[in-house]
Amino acid sequence: MTTSTPKDANQSEEAFRALVRVLEEAVQAGVDSVELEWEGRNLFVFQCLGHAAVGTAPFPRELQGPVLEELVKRAGLGDKPRRKMLVTLLGEKYEVPVKEYENFGESAFVLKLKKPGKKNRPTR
Repeated sequence: MTTSTPKDANQSEEAFRALVRVLEEAVQAGVDSVELEWEGRNLFVFQCLGHAAVGTAPFPRELQGPVLEELVKRAGLGDKPRRKMLVTLLGEKYEVPVKEYENFGESAFVLKLKKPGKKNRPTR
């Protein structure tokens, strides 16, 4: 049985806050999804509108591992590559479908931004 230490709990909360900031920036930018993908030794955040990346930035190196661990834990991705995560962004509740996939041998993630009760319009 593993027990978490206060340091682990603090790192977990810091990682989740960093993930929330990324998602809130995406909402403010008006994009419909965020992709987290490795490029070399850096984890990059891609803001996407439809199938086009409209913004990108590297994740701070010290948070890369903890953010991915927190994403997998909060979305419940342990046994399935697709799950939904409920999160409050900018004061509004969002249902964020999370998909994990393999990209050149490493895990990558797509997080769709969707308010509960609202259907995403099909893209053409």
